[in-house]
Amino acid sequence: MRVKFCHKISRMIAKATNNNLIAEEKKVESENVGIDLKGIGLKRTWWKKKEALERNSEVQTSDISSTSDIAFIESINVQDWMDLGKPCQPSYSTDINEMKDTLCSLLNFRLEKLVHSRNDSICTSDSDLNSSLTINSIARYIDRICELYIINDYHNFHHAYHVTISINKLVEMTIVNNSILHDDYLTHFALVFSALVHDVGHKGIPNFILIKLGDELAETYNKTSIAEKNSLKIAFDILNEECFSSLRDKIYGSNPADATKFENIAQDTILCTDIFNANRMAISKERWEIAFSKQNTDCEASYTHNPAIGNTNHDINELEIDKICIFPDDDEHACLQKTSALEHLIQVADVAHNFQSWEVFIKWNYRLVKELFVCHESGWMGDVTTTWNDGQQNFTDTYVLPLISRVHDMNIFSDADYNSMYEAVDNIRQKWKVDGKEICSAMQYGVKVGEKEEVVIGKILNNRTALTA
Repeated sequence: MRVKFCHKISRMIAKATNNNLIAEEKKVESENVGIDLKGIGLKRTWWKKKEALERNSEVQTSDISSTSDIAFIESINVQDWMDLGKPCQPSYSTDINEMKDTLCSLLNFRLEKLVHSRNDSICTSDSDLNSSLTINSIARYIDRICELYIINDYHNFHHAYHVTISINKLVEMTIVNNSILHDDYLTHFALVFSALVHDVGHKGIPNFILIKLGDELAETYNKTSIAEKNSLKIAFDILNEECFSSLRDKIYGSNPADATKFENIAQDTILCTDIFNANRMAISKERWEIAFSKQNTDCEASYTHNPAIGNTNHDINELEIDKICIFPDDDEHACLQKTSALEHLIQVADVAHNFQSWEVFIKWNYRLVKELFVCHESGWMGDVTTTWNDGQQNFTDTYVLPLISRVHDMNIFSDADYNSMYEAVDNIRQKWKVDGKEICSAMQYGVKVGEKEEVVIGKILNNRTALTA
């Protein structure tokens, strides 16, 4: 017997043990064949067959089954942090359409959680038709965002996908640990949304080079957090189009304060991904010190708790994180703790490969080298391959380790989750100390002669299976 499944179910079954099933993507004359869903497009389908059974009996399952969607997302939510980015896991994919489909299901899952938390009879009595319209709206929004991700080596849609899957897992960790923000469903959705759009429109060129080149975006955004502000503008210009009015209504509900909170979360977190903005990073660290240390520090310099701020529409070039009040209804200390937690969560997710497996780290590390080497070949910066060994060690010691240390003191994750992340960082740090020079030599040779990525990564991983997604 052969049973026809969508790719979500296929990926869930692939992870299961003792399933005795063989996955074969349905193809005709070497072309993928799927189901053409109205308003959604072609969805790939897979055969699952059990060798001992008759092959002439076929059953089809629907790709739009809400039950399978929930089961699929829950299988992603329970993935171990260290498995993110690895093959043979529910969230892993090399196919853009599959990634978009997964992100659609994930955003819809978080949005439905938000809707059902509102105690609003209008929202919670959503019909199946309205649910389908919401999924279609999310899918169309993701399509628009995906189209505007430029095909760079590192800052691309694959990176956005990995960051989004990572932030979703971090959100899930806070929920399981019953920590601050664990029951704030608007914040959960806003974090996942922000991860999706955080690098849209990125040119693959660091901000400092855009300034040096006199790029038009540098002038538009006052030579500060250029890529981040541009991503924010793109994301909200699209979201505010008339065709997404029903999606906005679903996100914001009947309370206009939610719209402000949602936008403020996106602004604050995406601005905090500009980790080379020294002034902003100093503000973020000082806010953490005030919120989570036992020192009695005056917060006036780095933070002002003012409910009126949350309702002020800022020009994007006037935005700064110490002028955004995300949780005006909380007391000052609670507001500061929640805001600091958001900033640290997005910063971890943005460089998540530094906190994950060695294989995933090497893959994304090499992609960043490739992207920066393109800038070097264009004559915009020095050759990073000659300094990458020391640079990576310095980045780990001065950014990654202090970041995970501050996260630990927030108590937003369980000890087991924190230990897993810290051990991953330490493992990467120790391996790099031993093999960093040889790794950088392999990377340098690879980018200069144009070796295929899987070849370079395979060499670095000592001929182990290379990750190429």
